[in-house]
Amino acid sequence: MGEQIVSEATKTISAQSILLRYFNPVGAHPSIQIGEIPLGKPANLIPAITQTAIGKLPKMQVYGNDYPTRDGSCIRDYIHVSDISHAHTLALQYLINGKNKLACEVFNLGTGME
Repeated sequence: MGEQIVSEATKTISAQSILLRYFNPVGAHPSIQIGEIPLGKPANLIPAITQTAIGKLPKMQVYGNDYPTRDGSCIRDYIHVSDISHAHTLALQYLINGKNKLACEVFNLGTGME
């Protein structure tokens, strides 16, 4: 819904926009000042693994076993939060330099590796 709002607003106000789609953000800031310590039960994989490993959570549930992979589990594409931050900077430069081919462009952010 958010993408539709931005796309429609771009048409209405004659502006340029870029939509960034993140694929499974992970990691922490290199300074280690900002990390992945969620409040309550983690909803993301890496905090769930680490909290289970140190005994903070009793177990970790993995959902899905019918994917067309060797072990039936899902294959994920992860991207580090620092790379997402860099992508935001590149997106702004792209807009400032007028490189948009369309009024509203979409970029998927992932590594492309499994």
